[in-house]
Amino acid sequence: MERGEGEVVVSPESQGLQRGTAQRRYNQLRGYRDSWLERARRSATLTLPYLIPPSDDVLPETAEEQPHPWSGIGAQGVNNLAARLLLALLPPTGGFFRLTGDELASAMAEADLVQRGATETEIASLKQEIERGLATLERAVAREIETCNDRVALFEALMHLIVGGAVLLYRRPKAMKVFHLNKHVLLRDPMGSPVEGVTCETYLYASLDKRLKAVLDEVDREAGRWQEDNARRDSRQIKVFTHIEWSGDGVAWYQEIGNAVVPESKGSAPADASPWIPLRLYRMDGDSYGPGYVEWCAMADLLSNDALNKAVTEGSMQAARQLVGRKPSAITSKEVFAKAPNGSLIDALPDDFFPISTADVRDLGVAYQAMTRLEQRLGRIFLLPDIRDSERTTAEEVKLQIRQIEQMLGSIYSILTVEFQYPYIKRVLSVLTKANRLPDLENVEPVISVGLAALGRQSDAEKLAAFAMQGGQALPQQFGQLVDPSAWLREFCTAMGVNPLLVKSDKRIQEEQAAAAKAQQQQQLIQAGMGDPQKLGNAAMAVQQMSSPQPDTEPQPQ
Repeated sequence: MERGEGEVVVSPESQGLQRGTAQRRYNQLRGYRDSWLERARRSATLTLPYLIPPSDDVLPETAEEQPHPWSGIGAQGVNNLAARLLLALLPPTGGFFRLTGDELASAMAEADLVQRGATETEIASLKQEIERGLATLERAVAREIETCNDRVALFEALMHLIVGGAVLLYRRPKAMKVFHLNKHVLLRDPMGSPVEGVTCETYLYASLDKRLKAVLDEVDREAGRWQEDNARRDSRQIKVFTHIEWSGDGVAWYQEIGNAVVPESKGSAPADASPWIPLRLYRMDGDSYGPGYVEWCAMADLLSNDALNKAVTEGSMQAARQLVGRKPSAITSKEVFAKAPNGSLIDALPDDFFPISTADVRDLGVAYQAMTRLEQRLGRIFLLPDIRDSERTTAEEVKLQIRQIEQMLGSIYSILTVEFQYPYIKRVLSVLTKANRLPDLENVEPVISVGLAALGRQSDAEKLAAFAMQGGQALPQQFGQLVDPSAWLREFCTAMGVNPLLVKSDKRIQEEQAAAAKAQQQQQLIQAGMGDPQKLGNAAMAVQQMSSPQPDTEPQPQ
């Protein structure tokens, strides 16, 4: 594992190897973790078995064969739900956060400007300039996220959250690594905050970097286990442990191999910019882990559906078999009958051969109907689109169903906003600031604008649209005079997630109106003098005077 850029590095021991406790802590904490791991493996066998395999072997020749479910509705549902969450948490068409200043500090600064004599127009212009600068920084951060593999890693993490319920992310400066439930242990305090964690990664000796190989070779020499056979050493499975500890406002970690601390692997970072992000899909009070979406919502239906699919599939395969029986006294042998081409002439009596029916297809009707109902229910659980197949299905009906599906994810959005989006964007901002690619932003904090916030904005947009429609119907003559159209349009842009700076300010509208009036007046003067040369000259002079800037007639200070 690479050490993050800009983190504090603690120098290694000056003499010999320092013994670590990461492996011992991992073995102590894995007992409780394994009970959740077995539940996650049961969920994986019904959806995506390769996500959480039965064993932790990395060698193909020793890995166990993965069981396969009899139905693909679970795998389809997990992929669909993970894709929906990915598009909601990291949307590809725009940023998922906004940089905003401290409202109290902004109010105090605005009051100070008013005391100094600044006008309302000047204050509004200054706010617009600040918004443009923050928007530029937001686009720079969004480009940074687009150039790394965070989306790929997050999709993997979301699938593990849906199936296993817990996952650990490590956000390096340029990439993100995912630790599955069978690769880490975690301890949380009674409030749910992480306290201690240990990751366990299994590698082949040949894939280790030189730094880890040097430490392991020295450990083997001290223990008398050094092997000169390079081929045998390269095929060894080596476990690398990383111990993480959260304390107060910081987090510290180090790596360990062969019970020895790896030199220069110790690092630390502020808690609000930690590269370690432990995630869970559901919060269980007093528990360090949580169930996955499959176990929480779909386990019973998946078990029933898998059993019915197996029965229907095996029954259908049995019914589809085409067998032909032969009487023992038939004059034609079965070899001659089997080899005879279609339409050929053979010696046989009418009742020498007869078809054999192995099953009655009608017996599968009850099982098939129950299986269909279960798949429809699982489709709703996994938020699979189920648009009514009709010629009169309207676009508004489709939008309403999609909106209802998104609202069902509100509880998941709420926990992922707190435990993933905020720590993730704070980590990205910290990395870019330490790399001198962003200025040090004081009194500026990121605000999440997607997920649960998007559902709230969507509700606000619906309320604003209903207010305008019903108000216009109730007061068709007075509504436009009582409501400020520019203010309403800015609020509607904010609710729709569109930059409100697209709406022209009142000052700009006045300037454009004045310029249009001046151009119209100039055109009228020119047209009035087209028939008389003297008037044409006077009109041209008047137009020139109107176009030229007026001198400042106010007295200048001496």
